[in-house]
Amino acid sequence: MRPFGITILQRLRRSDEVGVTLIREALAACREHLRGLVLFLLYVTASELNLLFGDGELRRIFLTHRPSALQLNRRQRIRELVRLSRLTDAHPLDEFNNPASAAHRQLVDIIRRLAREPLARRSTE
Repeated sequence: MRPFGITILQRLRRSDEVGVTLIREALAACREHLRGLVLFLLYVTASELNLLFGDGELRRIFLTHRPSALQLNRRQRIRELVRLSRLTDAHPLDEFNNPASAAHRQLVDIIRRLAREPLARRSTE
């Protein structure tokens, strides 16, 4: 005789279905939380890189120019100015006036790197 038309096996199957449903819902919730965590970590990483490179540099690097066409950023310009200072300290003025000297070539290279016009100015002229 079956009480109320449901056997013990049917009750177990229903409880298993409920358990499986709960597990699926819990896994879906975990998946959503992990997705949110990953997005948060990406945002924080991008923010830190933006602070490291300077305001707007990441946007400029990834969205506006090819890497070969990138101009010197602030830190690189400072390094070039330090190289220029060391070069002028290490050599007398007469060496810079001689186009055949190594010091003159280094000076011209440094000044060329520093004197490049930004691409935005070139396109508007």
